[in-house]
Amino acid sequence: MKAEVLKAFSEEIPPAVVSEREELHSLFFLISKVQLYIVEEFLKSGKHRISKLHELLRSKKVDFKRFELLDYQRRSLINLNRMEELYETVCGQTD
Repeated sequence: MKAEVLKAFSEEIPPAVVSEREELHSLFFLISKVQLYIVEEFLKSGKHRISKLHELLRSKKVDFKRFELLDYQRRSLINLNRMEELYETVCGQTD
């Protein structure tokens, strides 16, 4: 996550989630401490569709276009699920 993007996004009023067109980058979101109980109850309920959590929070969609000048390579939206993806992103290699 580029620091400039994180700083700009943190100026949004929570709850807010980054989106592109209709796609939510649902793990790139802001909430306030007051909303933590909603997240806790959501997790206890056994529901794990993050889009449902954003419905409960009534998260405002913030289009990534607002941050493109800060991150024209879109590195802040890279999905890292495996260690290899982290190495490739950080080091430019897959070893």
